[in-house]
Amino acid sequence: RPGHRRMIGFGFGIRRAAITARRAPLDALAASIRAAYGLRRLVSSWTGPLITVRRSSDGASLDISAGADGWLDMAALIAFVGTASAFITKWWDQSGNGCHAVQSTAAAQPRIVNAGVVDLIGGRPSLSLDGNRWMLSSVPAVAQPFSVVTVIQQADYSTGVNNRLFHSTSSNFIAGSGSNGTVIAYAGSYLESTPLTDGAAYGVAGIYNGASSHVRTNGLVATGDTGSGQLDAAVNLFTTGVSGTGTGIKFTGNCSDLVFLGAALTTSASAGLISSLGLGRGISA
Repeated sequence: RPGHRRMIGFGFGIRRAAITARRAPLDALAASIRAAYGLRRLVSSWTGPLITVRRSSDGASLDISAGADGWLDMAALIAFVGTASAFITKWWDQSGNGCHAVQSTAAAQPRIVNAGVVDLIGGRPSLSLDGNRWMLSSVPAVAQPFSVVTVIQQADYSTGVNNRLFHSTSSNFIAGSGSNGTVIAYAGSYLESTPLTDGAAYGVAGIYNGASSHVRTNGLVATGDTGSGQLDAAVNLFTTGVSGTGTGIKFTGNCSDLVFLGAALTTSASAGLISSLGLGRGISA
């Protein structure tokens, strides 16, 4: 019956669209993306690699893309690395803007495989950062409002002394702030989250919009003023210091996604994006 067939087709269309949306968390925000780094396909139109890795045993490199399920192809990664370790030399920007994050110094490259075992957050791949590793982005300067969203896990948030998720002269984003164990968004004024639980994984959002800013850690939101500083060009990822130097305090823990948006997410939008990024990792907002 023609009408019946059309209804079935329409129903499957909705179901397939929902699946696509789950696999590409940033599709609805494509116009505002400035840079999108992840270990899954964040944008449906992105067909390039997610990361470039260096194998510790011989220094050989390989681009690793997403598998059919949209997540990093761990089978391809392990087939290349074997029982060696692997380190990320390039974290590809999936926005299409070409703002890739790079690290050419072997000792500073984030790890993703340790002696044949993939580093994980919630059973999914992640960058492992031991306090000595960082990357340089080529994100352009962005005036407020802007948003930064990431997924992180630290064994001990309260002793991670001001671990930077990104750092620039005008603004930064801090996880594990001193003895408080909080997340702080800063752009001239400090906006601090509630304390985090050691060892837990968090979807974290910093929304920089002057006095209308907010910080989200999973389902909890703190509102207030971050100040008016911009996101400077070519910010360091996971370290303090001026762009490109990597001096100072570095992030200790794991990170799987890091997204920069040239717009202020609403509290409901930040909750939706964190839930989408946390899908498959046991994280929700």
